[in-house]
Amino acid sequence: MNAWQNRAGSPRGVRVAGCTGFARTLRNTTGLGLTATALLLSVAPATATAGGFDSFLDGEGDQVVEPVETSVLTPGEEAPTIGFGDPSGGFDGYDSAATVDAVPRVDGVYPGAEPGVIPYGGGADGGFSTWSGPVDFGGGLLRPVSPRWVVQTDALFLWQGNIGSRPLYLNTRSTTTQPNPFPPPGTLPTTALDINQTANEAAVGPRIGVIFNLDNIYSIEGNYFNVRPFNGEQSTPHTAGAYQQNFLAGFRPPDAPGFQDIDWAQVTTNASIMSAELNWRRRTCGPVTWLSGFRWVEWNQGLQLLDTYGTTAPIPLEQAERITTNTINDLYGGQAGADVMLWNNGGPIRFNAVGKAGVFLNNAVQHTSGFSEGDLGPLSASAQQTAFFGELGIFGTWQMTDWLAWRTGYNFFWLSGVAVPVDQLNTTDVLNNTATINTNGSVFLNGVQFGLESRW
Repeated sequence: MNAWQNRAGSPRGVRVAGCTGFARTLRNTTGLGLTATALLLSVAPATATAGGFDSFLDGEGDQVVEPVETSVLTPGEEAPTIGFGDPSGGFDGYDSAATVDAVPRVDGVYPGAEPGVIPYGGGADGGFSTWSGPVDFGGGLLRPVSPRWVVQTDALFLWQGNIGSRPLYLNTRSTTTQPNPFPPPGTLPTTALDINQTANEAAVGPRIGVIFNLDNIYSIEGNYFNVRPFNGEQSTPHTAGAYQQNFLAGFRPPDAPGFQDIDWAQVTTNASIMSAELNWRRRTCGPVTWLSGFRWVEWNQGLQLLDTYGTTAPIPLEQAERITTNTINDLYGGQAGADVMLWNNGGPIRFNAVGKAGVFLNNAVQHTSGFSEGDLGPLSASAQQTAFFGELGIFGTWQMTDWLAWRTGYNFFWLSGVAVPVDQLNTTDVLNNTATINTNGSVFLNGVQFGLESRW
């Protein structure tokens, strides 16, 4: 149920298009009970209700205000001028004494109003009083507001996409040149195993969001999620001597026979992403809530290559080679964005979109080790550089009760300027103990989330 409704017993309901403003009363000098009350729009904190995460807000001083929620597809009405008729029409004036402490009265005074703002029925003064005003609707740090807290708990499912091509193993024997088992001179071997062939499984983790409403305009928002592991795996058929490595971390065929007479090869990957952010939110008179804040993102990713080859001296054996590369990216920086109400017609269903982006400092590290008839490495390299992180989500919310809602949506995450393991294969030489780091990689994640949102 929408918290913005006319209360029973209130003298008048005023429709306000989710905007800021205040009302001022004038002294009635004729005694006929005629008065004019103007709604003055301002940029001071007041009744703004845009935003999908915190659409319903109610504050002290807004008790007879019924805002019209604005959204991109369902724009609200313009805020009108407020007017009141003759007292004989049912409005008895203002009770100036009751407006000092806003104590409910038995004679019909509406409870919880702000001094100088809300009209009262059953006025004890028998007329109208000039109040010390104007006073804003619901503005001010930690003024009474409902809900004060908004908590969202979700399950976040993500897939890793946009994995670029990088051949890892090549076909020594070309299937296109049979019956000759080897490519003719000048012909490049075909790719047997590429990093983009890894079938990444969906990773899942919790996502928790909390909003603390300071008043009807300003809020503090915190978000955290931790999603892992993004597992992927692919391998070649087992064919004796059919494959060779493609310049992997210093392994260069034909430097050693084992690097090119490979019977079987496998690549496995894993990754995880964690994020924590703290944002300052400001609602506007329209469907947009602006936000800015600080964010930390960590993207960790691992890659392992394993292959086997046979030998006949002195007896038939199966030898193995292994290359392992891990990268860590710690991103710290500021971000800005918006929460846009896409659809809200006052019913239980609403849709909103949230976008955030920022420039971050990335502390990147890579570790690489190998094995080929003995341990090689480990080697490490690090760098600091700027990176980009952006997020876009589209969500639908079903308000089941006045305090509990079900939410579902789809997210997109993009990182660039980060170190990914496959890029380190070209910058690391475990045979000669040299290593640098490549931080020109990018990562794209997307997936669904769903959960509950509670307000109190």
